[in-house]
Amino acid sequence: MLELQAGAPVEDVKRAYRDLLKVWHPDRFPNDPTFQRRATEKTQAINNAFQQLSAHLSGTCTEFRAAARARAAAEAARRAEEEARARVREEAARRAGAEAQERARQESQLRARQRREAEEQARRQEEARAHPDGLGVPGHAHPPAANEPRAPGAPARARSPLTPHGTARKPQRQQPEEKKNWPLAIALLLVACNVILLIELPKKPSWLTGPIVVAFLVTHQALARVDRERRHRIAIGIGLPASLFLLLNIAGYHDRAFGRLKSAAEAGDRAAQRSVGQAYEYGQSAEQSDAEAARWYSKAAEQGDAWAQARLGWTSDQGKGVPQNYEQAARWYRCAALQGDAMAQNNFGVRCEAGQGVPRDAVEAYKWYCLAAAQGEAYGVTNRDRLLPYLTPEQLADGQRRAAEFKATNQVSR
Repeated sequence: MLELQAGAPVEDVKRAYRDLLKVWHPDRFPNDPTFQRRATEKTQAINNAFQQLSAHLSGTCTEFRAAARARAAAEAARRAEEEARARVREEAARRAGAEAQERARQESQLRARQRREAEEQARRQEEARAHPDGLGVPGHAHPPAANEPRAPGAPARARSPLTPHGTARKPQRQQPEEKKNWPLAIALLLVACNVILLIELPKKPSWLTGPIVVAFLVTHQALARVDRERRHRIAIGIGLPASLFLLLNIAGYHDRAFGRLKSAAEAGDRAAQRSVGQAYEYGQSAEQSDAEAARWYSKAAEQGDAWAQARLGWTSDQGKGVPQNYEQAARWYRCAALQGDAMAQNNFGVRCEAGQGVPRDAVEAYKWYCLAAAQGEAYGVTNRDRLLPYLTPEQLADGQRRAAEFKATNQVSR
């Protein structure tokens, strides 16, 4: 009816239906009742055919989708089954490989044991050929044969030193006791450190340090002969008190050293006086005190210590621990500068340039700046270069001449 071939798709059915309706629609024959009647019958037949084909095709699509879903489910089940079979095969292969490795290991051990037994049998045969008189290996009794009868009245043969497996017994050797002397050595070393700290002088160790080290070595060797348990008890008994005492010694070492240094300073030692002044100035091993620092610097400066003279000039210049006094500062700067102290030479040049404590003299200041700069004093270099533009050529030449004369007549040393 729709003029279609078998198996035509839904789109072709709809297209043919629309085309036939355009051709046979009754409205196309309004003036011809005969053709209008035939068109109406034809249109009803076309509609019936289209409805039947649509119903058929709808059912076919639903069945096709159901069949497709069934095929997909079957394919998924088949893949899952194949994966399960693959895992089973892999597990079987793994187990087979492990069993093969275990068999190979057992076979290797069996071959090694057989080889050792063959070597031991060959060795016994070689020993039997080397000693056909039946005495066996020197130092060991030769094992009698299993079926060899013992002569009447003959002494019993010695038991074979061979084990049932044919391996000769090895005598057990006593392992020497391991000597662990390091705990004892540490304990004695702590004792030696305590003694050395107690007798150490402020500047260098006493001559007793050498005998102490020798005594340490001798004591260690003597105690090393004691059994290990007693050595450990001795080490603990010596080491714990020695450790505590060493901590106390270290904690009080600076105080004791400063006490000895101060005693030497009070006895008139110039270097000790300078060191005590420095300790008070910077608060090292003593409470910081500018007044005490100035007092000890003054004692060392009176004995001609250049460094103490320079520091005393600085305390007078800045008014630290003593009243500010430029005259006293210039005096001590000059004393230290004449001894070659570079810092004092620069500071005395500053006083000469400013006219504080001494008459103002730019040429004299330039001289001292040159001397300080020659010794590497950074402030001396800066002050010398700063003063250059303010001096005439004659003043520069005069200042350089004075510096050269000072170098020629004085041995400059820091």
